Amino acid sequence: MNNGTKKNNMEEKCKSIMRMGVAAPAKISDHREKGGQPFLCPVFDENMKMVSGEELAEIHSACSNGDILCGECKKATTVRIRAIENIRHMNIEDLIEDVSLAGFTFAAHKLKDGTFELKDGMVIREFPKLVSAFGTIYELEYINELKENKEGKIFVNVEYC
Repeated sequence: MNNGTKKNNMEEKCKSIMRMGVAAPAKISDHREKGGQPFLCPVFDENMKMVSGEELAEIHSACSNGDILCGECKKATTVRIRAIENIRHMNIEDLIEDVSLAGFTFAAHKLKDGTFELKDGMVIREFPKLVSAFGTIYELEYINELKENKEGKIFVNVEYC
């Protein structure tokens, strides 16, 4: 499957999420007051496939407390899908600058809008918590922000172990 087909599939998935029926009260005021029902919601199901732990708990809480409405949640879910798809296309081995027994590091620039620009020109919202390189799974250890350059980009050093 080529990148164009993958992108089309991703966009179709995002469109279908925006059209999904949800498990929430019909009136916005009721939703804000009573909250939604995340465990009955297909959009929450999609989020369960992508995130876990504290992040999933935050989504659940925001929905069930009425802090986020269905349209906002759908939009956030499609942003998450696009970010994950971009990360899947990232060839981490091409970015690595220093390899040790414990893991590896590479450099990037943090832009003014909070996104990160990699040396191959790809811009991502966040670094994945887990990556695969050299046939091994590595976990994000830290992101060390160093100094800002004239264009307002902050040089960062990223380490996976």
